[in-house]
Amino acid sequence: MSVQQVVLVFNNYSLERVGREVVMGHKPAHHLFGLDHLAAKGLMVVHADAGEERPSAVERFFRRCGLGPLRNLFSALDHWNKAALIYAPCQTETGWVALFKNLKPTRAKLAVVYHHPPGGGKLALLRESALRLHLAGTDCSMTLGSHLAQKLKRFCPQEKSLTPLAWGPELGFYNHWRRAPDRSAAYVATGRTGRDFSLLARAAEQARTPLRIFGLNLEGIVETTFVKRISVRSEADLDYQALLDQIVSSPLHCIPLVPGGALCGMTSLTDALALGRAVFMTRNHMVDINIEKLGFGRWIEPGDEAGWTAALRWAHDHPFELLKMGVRAREYAEQERNYGKFCSELWSALEPLLAEAAVS
Repeated sequence: MSVQQVVLVFNNYSLERVGREVVMGHKPAHHLFGLDHLAAKGLMVVHADAGEERPSAVERFFRRCGLGPLRNLFSALDHWNKAALIYAPCQTETGWVALFKNLKPTRAKLAVVYHHPPGGGKLALLRESALRLHLAGTDCSMTLGSHLAQKLKRFCPQEKSLTPLAWGPELGFYNHWRRAPDRSAAYVATGRTGRDFSLLARAAEQARTPLRIFGLNLEGIVETTFVKRISVRSEADLDYQALLDQIVSSPLHCIPLVPGGALCGMTSLTDALALGRAVFMTRNHMVDINIEKLGFGRWIEPGDEAGWTAALRWAHDHPFELLKMGVRAREYAEQERNYGKFCSELWSALEPLLAEAAVS
């Protein structure tokens, strides 16, 4: 490329901050969703989102509707005929941009990674309408997994396609924590979105299996002989490396989810794969990794407290099988599900758009 092409980035949290954390070795690079790879390809990455600024009530409502903050449109207009690509690793940020792009074409191509199908509730029809407009105005629509691509297909114009991406861990980051777990250590559960920690805590108490829960605002979880919690008030208070130091001894990573149609638990699942740990997880049809069929996990049905209790008892009675499951988890990440593969798939999707922008 004779002239450095600009990539304008919108996200629902500051990827500029995450980039600094990655450079300092505090966080794995897969949290950048390929931005480091685009920069390595010679593109100029420009962060145009609001960063850590707290969104207004109006902006939160627009996000719930699937349109995203209106100010993102104004930021995009500043680069409307300058940027080669507008990239949104999170679908909640560029609805207005896509809508305006339908009305006023631009040389900048819009690429979006979709994480969730449209939710239900009172705003369901509005969300579905916004999603149709979003997909219509997006030049490259990518999804986290093939199940979501199938779910979104009916909202997508016939002339456009959906490209599934296999998001996975930056394996090298975890080498410091690559060691065998302690078979007698407490099982762990982490996460902040869509978790049903209360149900898991009750199951662990009934199964009489030690459990440690790490998360945000866990004051509602009652500590007992078997259940301990480490609660923080904000994500910034939970250092990623310190978290890995805490969970690496455990042979089992539990991911209990509340019932619903949204994609949840992928970050915890990604950590477990990279660490080589067995995974017990609430069944989520948006997760396109079949943890049972691949031999490193077990599904529990949504809301099934008895199912979690039985699963934890099985884990306690089969410690060596848990270790074997963990080995299979890491092998799967190395062979099929890792950040290198994600970046390669992302570049294959975006390179044709950048070539078009270069000649337009």
